[in-house]
Amino acid sequence: MRNLFTLLLTLLLLAGQFGATFWIARLINMTFLDTMFFTSIGFLALFIFFSSNGGLVSNYANVMASKQSFGNDVYKREVFAFRINLFVLSSLLFFIIHWILFIIHYI
Repeated sequence: MRNLFTLLLTLLLLAGQFGATFWIARLINMTFLDTMFFTSIGFLALFIFFSSNGGLVSNYANVMASKQSFGNDVYKREVFAFRINLFVLSSLLFFIIHWILFIIHYI
């Protein structure tokens, strides 16, 4: 049952990514395959950014918060940690599908 739910959610996420790509391609009057390259990289970067914690952005935000409180807060450095979840896997699959379609179309 859990595998079926995972499969359905992955297919739903892929359908959403294909739909958003189709909408953007129609909006900017560009071919679907060319738009798919940029949106696949964008989705992958977006989902990786929100699936991770720590790292450069988090440490910068902690330093700025510490500066604004006149250094009274203890600044603790966080190590970058990345979680692979369904969103990241579906966007990676979308990126791989793009390359397969790209190779089929241009070769």
